[in-house]
Amino acid sequence: MPYVVHRGTKHTVSTKLGDRSDDPDWVRQTKLKVDRLYYAQKMVEPAVERMCVFLTDRTKDEIKRTFKEARRKIRLQLNNQRDIKSFFK
Repeated sequence: MPYVVHRGTKHTVSTKLGDRSDDPDWVRQTKLKVDRLYYAQKMVEPAVERMCVFLTDRTKDEIKRTFKEARRKIRLQLNNQRDIKSFFK
């Protein structure tokens, strides 16, 4: 059974995965936003991390730090916030 993890609605803010998992067609119809952070953290990062360890000279910790910074930037985007560094350019 296909499903998509979304960010939730204005009325139901939940951190439980089961509350945010729904049929892809329903998510499209209701115009809910897909949880990019969930997919990046749970599906993309582990696969890319395993490949990078073998394909680059970067350590696993360096790769994890890179992903942590990317998640921070995604959270800022999702909350419509600017990076503190942007005020000092």
